[in-house]
Amino acid sequence: MNRKDKILASSVLLLSLASTGAVCYWVKANTQRYDYLKFIDQSKEVEQKIITRLEIHEQTLLSGAAFFESSTEVTREDFNIYASRLLKNEHFKGIQALGFSKWIKPEQLDAHKKKIREAGFPDYQVKPAGKREAYTSIIYIEPFAGRNLHAFGYDMYSEPVRRAAMVSARDGNQVTLSGKVILVQEIEQNIQAGTLMYAPVYEKDKPLDTIEQRQNAIFGWVYSPFRMTNLLHNVADNSALNLHIYDGDSTQLENLLYKNADNSLPVVFFEKRLVVFNGKVWTLYFEQFTPWNSRNTRITAATGTLISFLLFFFLQSYLMVQNREAKLVIQRTAQKLINQELLFQKEANEELHRQNIEKEKRAVELALANNEKEEFRLQMNQMQKIESIGRLASGIAHDFNNILACMLGYNELNRSIPSEMTDEALGAELEYNAKQVDIAGQRAVTLIRKMLTYSREETKRESMNVKPTPEVINEVLTMLRPALTSQIKLEVALHCDDTVQIDVMDLHQILTNLAVNARDAMKEKGGVITISLNKVTNLKTHCVACADDLAGDFIELSVSDNGTGIEPHTIIRMFDPFFTTKKVDEGTGLGLSTVSGMVHHSHGHILVDSTLGKGTAFRLLFPPAVLG
Repeated sequence: MNRKDKILASSVLLLSLASTGAVCYWVKANTQRYDYLKFIDQSKEVEQKIITRLEIHEQTLLSGAAFFESSTEVTREDFNIYASRLLKNEHFKGIQALGFSKWIKPEQLDAHKKKIREAGFPDYQVKPAGKREAYTSIIYIEPFAGRNLHAFGYDMYSEPVRRAAMVSARDGNQVTLSGKVILVQEIEQNIQAGTLMYAPVYEKDKPLDTIEQRQNAIFGWVYSPFRMTNLLHNVADNSALNLHIYDGDSTQLENLLYKNADNSLPVVFFEKRLVVFNGKVWTLYFEQFTPWNSRNTRITAATGTLISFLLFFFLQSYLMVQNREAKLVIQRTAQKLINQELLFQKEANEELHRQNIEKEKRAVELALANNEKEEFRLQMNQMQKIESIGRLASGIAHDFNNILACMLGYNELNRSIPSEMTDEALGAELEYNAKQVDIAGQRAVTLIRKMLTYSREETKRESMNVKPTPEVINEVLTMLRPALTSQIKLEVALHCDDTVQIDVMDLHQILTNLAVNARDAMKEKGGVITISLNKVTNLKTHCVACADDLAGDFIELSVSDNGTGIEPHTIIRMFDPFFTTKKVDEGTGLGLSTVSGMVHHSHGHILVDSTLGKGTAFRLLFPPAVLG
């Protein structure tokens, strides 16, 4: 073989080896990139599982706080039944206990200990002993057995880390996590780091707008202690993914809350993530120890090198052998090389298919996790539906109370008729009062009919009636006068005889609710309630209830008083359902919400003018009715 043929064969060999090296580098980089993306996906999945688990426990504590705030008194038996049902739910696995810690002022300490001892715990003490500015005590904890018995009577407020979390929950009116602690339940050799979650419980009917008000209103905390290994069970079980969780944003060893494994292998990948839960920071530090899969790279290098040298040798043979038989041998060998290349491509395709199957498997696992979260959301929605039924019953009682107040007022007038009245005057008075009672009874019948219609799921509302508004207003005034005290006067100024399109029953209910609210605003000093009807033109403003912009001509029905007035921040919220500034036994929070719903159903809007100490005016704007 001449020198030119040798240079050609050597050049082909070098080019083949260079191509093999480039392909190996690409395969290695692509494999490493796939492994890194897989590591990032796994760390994100673990992070989301931790957040979901914390949110589930947060909902548990909020439910417990609502249980206390909605009850007149929660006994030990009540709390046992409530906690037992919650702890049976599979969503709450990993929770060590569910408890309640009561806030105790120093002057209340002796009476508190006496009460608990008389309840069947003669050795009860608030521990640790000693004088402090304030005390707390774990008086309820479930399950009330085993490790949890050591927490009974413990003053968590005496320990700085726990106190910081309790203060944050109380002052911020939110659920908070404590820093790293060792739980008082840790009485065995397998001691774990722990944390506690707190939800504040406030005394009923006390304002909570400022930090000082919340500090004065605190009643106690519903809380859960967590052993970190139990809390994070089944969250990061992948042996190739090492997880460390630190309290705060520092990865110092003293801040270590949890680690799932000890591994001495070299770290291939690492990722640092921060989880923020209501102001509390956890640092999640992920490590990947399993090295990247070099099998594909080795196969590519070996196959490419073999092919390169085979090409080199056979090219030399081709150049050296000039006869036909030598060429045929080279052709057969080349075909074998082609077959080997096809086999290599097949193996590469199978590996790519395996990777795609793994991706699909991970997608299914994520879908199952989302289904678990959706199931919990449906359970919470069911609880909210049950609560709405109770609120609906309260609203119905509110409407019937107004009608009964009118009927009782006229009956009281019948009993107070002077004995010296003539028979003719007496008969007229009794007939008039009986007629007003009958009218109120008809209102009650209409309300019951609507309730029955609603219960049969006949959701179509009664057709709107067009009726002269002044006539309806006079009917309501006749019913209202007996419900007012002698200190309150009722004035009427009807300067418009136009009509509006509104259900007559709704108009009665609107005027009654607003007049009763005006009466309550003046019950101490008395005053004047003014009901007026006017026509306004070219009005430009916005509705205080729905915030829509208004422009044009309207029929304005106004109910005003010269009572105490309403604070601006209350006006913003007073049309929300169940919002009230009255005491528990004086209002349900449904009156103004009902007024807003009826007015807007009739395409109307609401304006409110109020000055503290001078009074309030509710201005209802309706479009003029189109008759015909």
